[in-house]
Amino acid sequence: MITPISTNIGFEGVTPKEVAVALGLRDKVFCDLGAMAGQFMERCMPFAREVKGVEKSDQQAELGRNLELNITSNDFIKSDLPEADIYYAYQSIENTVSIIKKAMDSDIKKVFVFGAGRPDSRTSIVLEVMGLDKQIVKTHRGDFVLYILDRR
Repeated sequence: MITPISTNIGFEGVTPKEVAVALGLRDKVFCDLGAMAGQFMERCMPFAREVKGVEKSDQQAELGRNLELNITSNDFIKSDLPEADIYYAYQSIENTVSIIKKAMDSDIKKVFVFGAGRPDSRTSIVLEVMGLDKQIVKTHRGDFVLYILDRR
């Protein structure tokens, strides 16, 4: 068993806590795609009806499950997504584009939100060109850009 020390430390590459509020999760089922050990999931729990995550790394998923978080271990790009109202991903541009393609090629009628980090990041530039709706969230680390694909 892998024993976590804490998931509330500010890892680089982890979505800032202010984004949890900006997502509008009230009464929604939220799914974090690429959940790692559940750091962002924990931040969303006070706001959502239910929080779940999917993580490729068995070790990271196990860390989250040891904290009693609902994290499934599998490749979310290749497998079916769990049921949710809002899906969130803060991934590489390659994974982000794969998730968008999966959403567009399927009958998933949900909201997908993609964290892009800084406004000048490679992910921001590509998602801007793709025409996704943009929201900028002010955080303790500066502006954090979200892109929304609403398939409802």
